Amino acid sequence: MKKLLIGIIILALGITAFGLDAKYDSFYTIWGDSLTKYGAFNTADINDSAITSVKIADANVLTADIADANVTSAKLVETLVQYVTVDVNAAEIAALNASPKQLVAAQGTGKVIEFVSGAIYYDYVTAAFDTNGDANIKTTTTIVSDTIPGANLLEATADKYRIVQALSADVQGDPNEPLLLSVDTGDPNNPGTAAGTLKVKIAYRIHDFN
Repeated sequence: MKKLLIGIIILALGITAFGLDAKYDSFYTIWGDSLTKYGAFNTADINDSAITSVKIADANVLTADIADANVTSAKLVETLVQYVTVDVNAAEIAALNASPKQLVAAQGTGKVIEFVSGAIYYDYVTAAFDTNGDANIKTTTTIVSDTIPGANLLEATADKYRIVQALSADVQGDPNEPLLLSVDTGDPNNPGTAAGTLKVKIAYRIHDFN
């Protein structure tokens, strides 16, 4: 009876415990320190940045509790590894030195973005960019990845898939700076018919020193 009454109250009022918002289409009960939902959690049921290491400790959140593909990067606390996918068109490729493409926005004062790894797909179309194709991941100030030679990406004459690694040596952390895709020297030259595009997938982590 106690569980039933609590469940009815929750349905009527909504709760925000355990990182859940106040929109519920299913029945919940609280027993001790645990929350039970009769039905899987969906993206809309989880507050942004709510899923932390503590919340998933001791098997409190089970695979069956969460609907497929419903825990997005936005739902993870910022200190966990997050993922983003960014498309880069041909005009943006041709300006990657003068205007590097933002992959992850600056996170604010005292927050450093750590580049973990990346994967890039180059969709070759018609012709290659023929100079200045050596690319890298960087902050505004510091290169944080190995360089991808132009022949393996922007200057290639076929589709390319490249895995990008973080530098093996320690690098400077740059608070409140974005992660960018850039090229080393000068903008890639488009001979007039290069129409290739990039799809950039980045894994990163945010370190808050505030």
